[in-house]
Amino acid sequence: MNLISLTPFLILFAVLWQEHPNNHSYRSSNCDRIDSIVFNGDREQIQRFNYNASGQLLSILSSPDTIQFYYLDKALMRNNGGKQNNWDACHYYALDNNGRISQGMVKDKAGDLQVESGFEYDDEGRLGYAFYAIFANQTYQQFSYRYPSKDKRQVFVSDQANQVASIYNIVLDTLAENCFNLDLNSIGHDQFPDEVLGSREKFPVRSITQLSASGDTLAHLSFSKLVKIKEGIWQQNQTDVLNGFTTSIEYFTSTR
Repeated sequence: MNLISLTPFLILFAVLWQEHPNNHSYRSSNCDRIDSIVFNGDREQIQRFNYNASGQLLSILSSPDTIQFYYLDKALMRNNGGKQNNWDACHYYALDNNGRISQGMVKDKAGDLQVESGFEYDDEGRLGYAFYAIFANQTYQQFSYRYPSKDKRQVFVSDQANQVASIYNIVLDTLAENCFNLDLNSIGHDQFPDEVLGSREKFPVRSITQLSASGDTLAHLSFSKLVKIKEGIWQQNQTDVLNGFTTSIEYFTSTR
């Protein structure tokens, strides 16, 4: 698995903050909810987010695909549907007493088991470990999340024999706030509603670098700070450092 294949998921979950040119301060008391995201100003590349009356995420629409969430007692279901790559699948996740995902399974539309997964959390409620057993290609991946310092995070990806395949080094911007609360824990898995994978990251991401087991740089993404264009519209840039191109991202928001 490489970092590039996770885009735009990493775009969605690694959100940054920036001071407005007029010293506008973006703090939690002013936090907005993301209603849609547009990439490079292209209205064909738009993702829409729908919520219920309680503010829970109900669906993510990104033509031609749709992700729908269903909230059950001690469980979460996610339905993926789309025309591309036979993407239809039903995901079932059991929740622990803190409302966090503890284990999951994915079945295809024929009802056959495709993926089994498990999740563990540290004493501070952060995601510490996840595994995925993928039956289609007989693979087993482990993700170990580490928190060496206030401004650094690491994710180690290994196989069933604990052989490390890659490492993600994540640098955070400790002078800003992860106000939009898009989940940083997207490495290795798909999108989830707020905090079902443990405590959210307090700070936004400044850069993500993927290294091979031998230390070679496989991918490097950097993020500008988030700037308010006008009321309800925020903008940032994501730069693919190795390949030398930048993606402009606009966030359209509404008050929570």
